[in-house]
Amino acid sequence: MNRFFDSMSSLGILLVALIVVNLVSSQFYQKADITEEKLYSLSEGTKTILGKLESELHIKYYVNKDSESIPLYLKSYGQRIAELFQEYKDHSKGKITLEVLDPKADTEDEEWAGKYGIKGLPLPNGDSFRMGAVFLSGSGEEVIEFFNPQKETFLEYEITEAISKTQKSNRKKIAVLSSYDMFPSKFQFQMPNQPPPKKGWMIIKELQKLYDVSELKADSKTIPDVDLLMLIHPKQMSDETSYAVDQYVMNGGNMVVMVDPSSQSEPNTQQMGMPQGPKSSDLRKLFVKWGIQYNVNLVTGDVDNSTRIRSAQGVVDFPIWMTLKEPNTNKDNIAVSNLETLMMIEAGSLSLNEKVKDVTYTSLIDTSVNAGQIQSRQINRQDPMSIAKGLNAVNKKLSVAGIFSGKFQSAYSEKPKDHPLPTDHKASSDNGSIFVIADTDFLADQYAVQVMNFLGQSILQKLNDNFSLVSNTVEFMCGDKDLISIRSRGKFSRPFERVVNMQKAAQARYKTQEEEQTKRLQEVQAKINQRQNVKKEGNKLVLSRSAIEEIERFRDEERQIKKKRREIRKNLREDVEKLGQKLTFANVFLVPFLVGIYGAMRVLNYAKGRR
Repeated sequence: MNRFFDSMSSLGILLVALIVVNLVSSQFYQKADITEEKLYSLSEGTKTILGKLESELHIKYYVNKDSESIPLYLKSYGQRIAELFQEYKDHSKGKITLEVLDPKADTEDEEWAGKYGIKGLPLPNGDSFRMGAVFLSGSGEEVIEFFNPQKETFLEYEITEAISKTQKSNRKKIAVLSSYDMFPSKFQFQMPNQPPPKKGWMIIKELQKLYDVSELKADSKTIPDVDLLMLIHPKQMSDETSYAVDQYVMNGGNMVVMVDPSSQSEPNTQQMGMPQGPKSSDLRKLFVKWGIQYNVNLVTGDVDNSTRIRSAQGVVDFPIWMTLKEPNTNKDNIAVSNLETLMMIEAGSLSLNEKVKDVTYTSLIDTSVNAGQIQSRQINRQDPMSIAKGLNAVNKKLSVAGIFSGKFQSAYSEKPKDHPLPTDHKASSDNGSIFVIADTDFLADQYAVQVMNFLGQSILQKLNDNFSLVSNTVEFMCGDKDLISIRSRGKFSRPFERVVNMQKAAQARYKTQEEEQTKRLQEVQAKINQRQNVKKEGNKLVLSRSAIEEIERFRDEERQIKKKRREIRKNLREDVEKLGQKLTFANVFLVPFLVGIYGAMRVLNYAKGRR
């Protein structure tokens, strides 16, 4: 009896201890993210942005929850987004308030969701499914119309970008320095005794719709206070201008550089009675010090991604005009993740100089492994078929565009004499990013768009995603460094690797058997059709008794083959189903049973020790 009371008193003490621990722990909040890709943790860039919030932010997250017609994967994704929003709130130090609202039909929440522009996805039963958010602050409003599950890897970037935009109401400023004459004339009508106005490049006009874009002269000795500096085909810059660009990077400025080993957009000065200048561009002095490896004399070609062109020799594959598709882009970077087709015209290639420390390179656009290089002076455009033969194979992918990141060293040991800049930085004080593209022709109208005139208005018809690459790049680089540094998230729903491997093994094991049965089934069905293809007498089919018996025999064989094929397909799923049953048993019964046995043994051992 004493043992019984001792055991019960021990259990009572344990119960009281558990209650006390729960009460104490409920006053503290702590968690650990043990997922491989830290799916439930915010990136350091996001945490920094949240720490710098200028004003309070109110987030309204609209998501339908209760309708039975909502697919399960959308419900699960909606719940995970709510959990991620909670992470933002927890790290904002009280700056963010969060509302999770269910916009049911014919409610005020549904009405407000529509006013904010949050889109409804139509469901089979006629209802709408909404999963979007509005970000409200004193200086701005941003809306994410719908969280697309296909863009799950960029979920954190999308949310943080929206938060960042609400904190700044002014349009971003961009300065463009180019050896091309890209900007249109201020007035688009001809003045007396003046040359006709310049139309300018369409890409500049497109950027001017969204940003304040200014032209920077090639002899500029200072860089204005802008959100982004773009160097497009920079040729033979003066030392003063080069130094100004160098110091802009040392001061943490964001920059996009587009260089070209063989520009086809250069004006033909020979037709104007002037000597033809070099068609290549480079920033050699700066590139060498920054760790950017680029050979101004080499043009990249890709036989797997050649563009077909018309020539004097007929239609030929032209490997130095590359049509690059989705497999050639880095899906982990939002600047290129949604691009389908790009056209690069006689581009160069980029890589990292491994000798330069503290700088990393992320390639965003690659060729196939069947790429090669050719000296620009060896390109014979009169004989395009010879170009493929002249490519020197490298047996690896070549990078056409990417981001160099890190702490850059200045290319200048001392400031040029009488330079107006007041400072002289020898290295960047913080991590910076330089987006480099080894082509400039892809910007030109003739390679990117078709311009049509409709009732006096210019309408663009895109030939590819070249302009999208530029707009994505500008938007990406105009964000602050913390936004650029945000990693792409892994996917929450990940396949069970053991199940996937079992499926592959089963498919390999049964594939041959199924193919044999399918082939035999097709032969039998062909024989049935052949035997039924007989002449008619009037409206009656003429079939002999032997033919009828043979058709019945074939039909019976057809049924047997179909039965065998169903058995094969059933066997294909059998191993996976057995594994699922084992996992269910382990999770539902085995683990609780083992925990219970362990607890009972501990109580018995404790009771024995008290005797």
